[in-house]
Amino acid sequence: MFRFSVVFLCIISQISIAQKPEFPESYLKIGYYGNLIFNPGLTASYELTLMEKSKTKTKVKRKADVVKYKFNRLVLAPTVGFYVDPKSHTAVFANASLLYRRINRKGRTLAVGPGIGIYSSTVRNVYSFSNGTVSESGIEVTSYAAPTFRFEIGRFKKKKDYRGWYSAISVQAPLNYNTTAVLLPAFEFGRTF
Repeated sequence: MFRFSVVFLCIISQISIAQKPEFPESYLKIGYYGNLIFNPGLTASYELTLMEKSKTKTKVKRKADVVKYKFNRLVLAPTVGFYVDPKSHTAVFANASLLYRRINRKGRTLAVGPGIGIYSSTVRNVYSFSNGTVSESGIEVTSYAAPTFRFEIGRFKKKKDYRGWYSAISVQAPLNYNTTAVLLPAFEFGRTF
């Protein structure tokens, strides 16, 4: 009976050491959004895992088996945010991105993907010209469909709460923006909850 107990404990301890790390299926992200110092803003995103596939690789190092895991995920990421250009306008946007995310066993992440959304700009100090006179007409709000592209890196911490950080570059392209094509790049960094 003692031998059986010892063997059972050895097997259980090896299984607990070699278990796959588990990362959250959905999480909230809050961070800075903007063109560095000039256009500060805030963004919030709730990311939901649609599909996950994991890869396992075993290597022998120093007479012991080392198991490495990689997770590939398809993530839906609806995002809302705003930024302020102090001299001209305030912009509010909402979009949904479909991201391919790769997570290694240490919790480092890499994500890339397209999205579609709405970009709404509020312009202050709008002037109109009619009958030879110029008059201030106040605030003008315009909305545009805006496809997006996102590239992100980050890391989950290996604690129970799985908080972490992320940094991303996103590019929005409002369609029919004053009859021209405009790219709006932005830098993001923040925390994952």
